[in-house]
Amino acid sequence: MGMFKKQYSTNRYEEVTTAELVNLRQGEDETLRAFMHRYNHAARRIKGASPEFIISSLPNCLKAGFVSESLYAELPSTLEELQQKMAKFIKMEDQRIFRKQQHEEHPVNGNKKEGKRRVENARDQKPPTNLNPRYDHYAHLTVPREKVLERALQSNLIFQRRKFPPKNVDTAQVCRFHNSGGHTTESCQTLKDELEKLIRVGHLRELVKEDSARA
Repeated sequence: MGMFKKQYSTNRYEEVTTAELVNLRQGEDETLRAFMHRYNHAARRIKGASPEFIISSLPNCLKAGFVSESLYAELPSTLEELQQKMAKFIKMEDQRIFRKQQHEEHPVNGNKKEGKRRVENARDQKPPTNLNPRYDHYAHLTVPREKVLERALQSNLIFQRRKFPPKNVDTAQVCRFHNSGGHTTESCQTLKDELEKLIRVGHLRELVKEDSARA
């Protein structure tokens, strides 16, 4: 984190007033990553700005919401701590953007005419079942797959593919992931692949048996 401190202590740009930093505002649609790039750039150019000033000015420059409120509640005491905290928030935002893009690629409800037709017909259709496993081996779970799905849904790591309730289906053959009949949650290959993908990037490890976690 020494590099972060160094970029503030070296004055490689022309001197500007503290007002430039205080008056910076994050745009409504501006990502945290893009705004922090602008904020760091402005902070570097202010000669003799104290770490306390750089830290305490930030929450008010951020748009109202979780990040600015978190900083107000507990201001970092050093620039290194600020950098660590902001890096975590940026990572969370990146993950949220990624999940949103995935959700838009596989919407639960369509839009426009084509989407409307898809929703109308969907009750009569079975969800596409992926019969070809995506991975050559899968982690051994300590609980049923439905429990792992519950945890993933609670953590917003995964989204149910359809939101309307199944109609006239055999309740013994209902998949909670697709929220429809025709197959069970446990036998759903699509869900199996989705959960394996999450496990491989470090999520849900507490529900994986130790031997497969090591592998």
